[in-house]
Amino acid sequence: MKRLVILTGSDHGVACQIADRASTHADLEVDVLDLTAACLPDLVSDVVPAPPAVRDLEPWLEAADGFLVVACPPHLLSLAMAWSPAAWQGKQVSFLTDPNMLDHVLKDFR
Repeated sequence: MKRLVILTGSDHGVACQIADRASTHADLEVDVLDLTAACLPDLVSDVVPAPPAVRDLEPWLEAADGFLVVACPPHLLSLAMAWSPAAWQGKQVSFLTDPNMLDHVLKDFR
């Protein structure tokens, strides 16, 4: 079973509706991550250990087989990618601007 992580930041309600629709596909596990609520630090560094917000978010990103970006401000997406670059490598990232295209995006994800 593949794990799809829906990333949002400004419209959690729409992301949850899309997650509900996506979860009807038997071969998908779906999580919604609100990057606004993640409170990632604005300054990316190689501080060890990573800040708590990064340590909390990283396992969710690493467990994903792919990402669907829904109503996520670009700076939040950039921070998530910059803090956890290895979690994104080799994974599909799709952007959904029209919920009517969800089935098409999910077909490509499989």
